Amino acid sequence: MVLRNDDNLLAALTCHHVAGDTGSRVFQPTAPPMPIGSTPDLTDSLGHVITFDSPMTQAIPTPVGGKLWLGRQVDAAVIALDEAAQHGRTFSNGITDGFGPVAQTVAPAVKMFVRKRGSQTGPTGGQIVGMASVVWWQWGSPPDGHRYVMTNQFEIFFNPSECPDGIISRGGDSGSVVLRSGTNEAVGLMWGGVRNGGRRAVMSDMTTVEQRLGVTLAWTF
Repeated sequence: MVLRNDDNLLAALTCHHVAGDTGSRVFQPTAPPMPIGSTPDLTDSLGHVITFDSPMTQAIPTPVGGKLWLGRQVDAAVIALDEAAQHGRTFSNGITDGFGPVAQTVAPAVKMFVRKRGSQTGPTGGQIVGMASVVWWQWGSPPDGHRYVMTNQFEIFFNPSECPDGIISRGGDSGSVVLRSGTNEAVGLMWGGVRNGGRRAVMSDMTTVEQRLGVTLAWTF
């Protein structure tokens, strides 16, 4: 949950590859079946994507070797919550499972211990072990001769004591807010890892996410 800086609009934050392009309707927890010609049940609709940023938004490619790279530092989208409000949903500034509200946003750093609460793996933790200058971004269909990449991304390695099954994240955890361990300081937005579950995950710098999307993660009612 974030506030849009321009007008203090309360909105939802997740990854672009999760929510889709501007105008896409987002459902939570599940989208209803929508056969052609039918009227969908919009009870679980949150609203529509109002802005996003990802490698798909880079219009001028960067030539590297035999490829033209289209890259960004974030994979993120902001979703309006007007339909959720119309259906009587209430909103909270806290992360579930006792994590509580985000107190502030700070830049991540290598060797920092972190934790997150994901929709698939729940609460897990690890350590930032490095920053990769280029990570392949495997969503969407880049133009012929191009390649989507993420730049300046942070790699997290699992902490066995906080990952009982040896898995820090799996497919479906994208969009998790990553906090510095022992604090409620947000440092990253998780977007990548091993689809079936693994010991490593990848996140973007949350301060960059806020800047690129024009939102604030730490807010109060």
